[in-house]
Amino acid sequence: MIATDDFCDSLAARGIDLVSGVPCSHFAGPIVRLTREGRYVAAANEGAALAIAGGAAAAGRRSAVIAQNSGLGNLINPLTSLHMTYGIPTLVFMSLRGWPDPGQDEPQHAVMGVSTHALLDAVGVPHVTVRAGETGLERALDAAEPELRRGRAVFVLTEKGAVAGCRTSTPPGARLTRIDALQAMLPLLDRVPLISTTGYTSRELYAVTASKSHFYMQGSMGHAGAFGLGVALSRPADAGPVVVLDGDGAALMHLGTFSTVGATAPRQLVHVVFDNGAYESTGAQLTTSATTDFAAVALATGYVSARTCTTAGETADALAAALASAGPHLVVVRVGSDGSEAPPRATSAMTAQDIRLGFGTALEAREPWPPALSDRVAAEPAAALEPAAAEPPAGWPPAGPEIISGPGSAGRLPEVLDASGARRVLVVASDRALARSGVLGLLGDRPHRVFSGFRANPDLDDVLAGCALRDDWGPDLVLGVGGGSALDVAKMVRILPADRTAALDQLHGRAAGEVRHRVSGPLVLVPTTAGTGSEVTQFATVFDGDRKLSLDHECVTADIAVVDARLAGSCPAHVTSSCAFDALCHAVESYWARRSTPRSREHAARALRLLLPLTLTGGTGITAPTAGERETLATASMEAGRAITITRTTAAHACAYALTRTYGVPHGVACLLNLQWLYAYNREHAASGCTDARGPEFLAERLAELDELTGAGGAAGGSAAHFGRMLTEAGWSNRLRDHGVPRDGLPELVAGISSVQRAANNPVRLDEAAVLAALESIH
Repeated sequence: MIATDDFCDSLAARGIDLVSGVPCSHFAGPIVRLTREGRYVAAANEGAALAIAGGAAAAGRRSAVIAQNSGLGNLINPLTSLHMTYGIPTLVFMSLRGWPDPGQDEPQHAVMGVSTHALLDAVGVPHVTVRAGETGLERALDAAEPELRRGRAVFVLTEKGAVAGCRTSTPPGARLTRIDALQAMLPLLDRVPLISTTGYTSRELYAVTASKSHFYMQGSMGHAGAFGLGVALSRPADAGPVVVLDGDGAALMHLGTFSTVGATAPRQLVHVVFDNGAYESTGAQLTTSATTDFAAVALATGYVSARTCTTAGETADALAAALASAGPHLVVVRVGSDGSEAPPRATSAMTAQDIRLGFGTALEAREPWPPALSDRVAAEPAAALEPAAAEPPAGWPPAGPEIISGPGSAGRLPEVLDASGARRVLVVASDRALARSGVLGLLGDRPHRVFSGFRANPDLDDVLAGCALRDDWGPDLVLGVGGGSALDVAKMVRILPADRTAALDQLHGRAAGEVRHRVSGPLVLVPTTAGTGSEVTQFATVFDGDRKLSLDHECVTADIAVVDARLAGSCPAHVTSSCAFDALCHAVESYWARRSTPRSREHAARALRLLLPLTLTGGTGITAPTAGERETLATASMEAGRAITITRTTAAHACAYALTRTYGVPHGVACLLNLQWLYAYNREHAASGCTDARGPEFLAERLAELDELTGAGGAAGGSAAHFGRMLTEAGWSNRLRDHGVPRDGLPELVAGISSVQRAANNPVRLDEAAVLAALESIH
């Protein structure tokens, strides 16, 4: 852990004597000391902080920025269009909320937590991460120095606990507390829509009274006023008032909203700013409200009235007057703190989506975009299945399913079914998935049938039995629940004819014009494992005897995927790790595939950045993942699935099918066993055996990028040892013989590869003798 004094002294030793920022509790200690020393400038928002530091640098002064990743969006504009365009050296210290485990932080940090590194990579900004428990500040600053000398931006990303904390101070005192003010106001606001800003305001409002009429904001700091404006502009003129409960720090962050409110003149809007002169929830650092007259700003920008209050009685009177006349009006309430501990957030008892849906119900608001339930049943027969092209056609890939994700999202299944109008549901699920998901309890009294008569790595006869049940039952919605096998069966049951010959004709591409939906309504998929990506792909796998067949067509894609990582919570370690390996191989193979595109590589890179920290931590990230790590696995699985939808897989998967079918090796494990030899093989033969039309140089660049993404390039013992360690640390052997594969069975494995279409997508030609030697090296 980096002590406050060490942090500030290190900056001083390197001549950094101006720091600008927006408070974050993770940096509370340094901000307090830097402020005391006159070296800190409190900015209204993160983008302004960056511009302040940039101006100082342009004037010859070493400077830095302190922020948290929730404000990265505010930083992007000046970062890319000012600092990077003009070559202004930029040093940013950014705390990582929602990382590495989104489940251990508040829900508003989940998306940015798993995306920060990838966003910086996407705009080409180098970054160094300092983990909790490290004393790596000097290392990070040493790494930053050469980049700063080149006029580049460098981010030092800090995990929670990397910088020593600071005891929260008390905001400037006042006779009136915020809770006092709320209790004076709420009798006047029965059933009035309230939008409360992030921080203690939302917490205290929820503690005083919980109501569907209240939108308790978490995150999105500075946007409560704009959100309330949107609500007010969208309600009938006679619908009554809309009240925004803002804070001084939040209002200052986007003070321009005052001008927008004044210009649009919403008659119903009453804007309340609780001004305590501090960012209370991050350590009570001072805002600049002491030199800002909010009432004068409001009047200058077009508000009808503005009043400043210091007592409960004045507050109630001012609010009553504002509610009784056409606005917009501003009420500024001077408040302080009594030092009490902050109450829990609203999301301690409900999800953020529950808050939004309840608020909409209270407003009697309709959904602006009802769930996009597909009615893609072909009016005319779709085109026949085509072999994979060397390059994807323009506009590829097609639109994927609508994604409903996040903790508890499975509970929204009744909404999905209601919105679809489904009357008869065919549930395709394994018995284990049915028990684990509780999905049947979400169907209510809706008529349904369950098809669970299939095995892992399903056989065509299994699928045809499901198709026969479909034809007999006549459902108008197919609901697939389970792992990759269950989801693949659901996809095929929706499309394949029940007749074996006709089904084989379609699977082999001989049935021109016959690819169509045989169920009138949508396909909804609910994965209970994370790794296959089947919920977002447009293909499904089935075996006819020992021969693997794929149904690969746009019509195969689900309409809706409900991805709730909690459903994977009871997955055994061996299932979770195998699925994670499957996703990892999807990402690697997609990245180098002959059909790769910039977009597919972007999806694959995101998946790898999420997966590698979990697979290289002694195995626990994929054998006993936390709730947050399961969310990460689910996100990575979808990203890898989107990648292979564009590219398809390559030789690691091609060789894995026989391992699974013949020797019972779990699919993801079989793929990673093969990646051990294939990664080195593709590198070794890239120049002489390149089959990618873009040439050996292009392939070499992609392989170098993969080395960087996976860490395989500089791994001790080479890439085979690198991927082999992932297997052994998760409790699997990295030798084929330990999985029951005899040495004399290797030639049969090699001979079977060429019969799988995915092998042709490999960017390097597969020589049977060389592949056999490679397999012997991991036997």
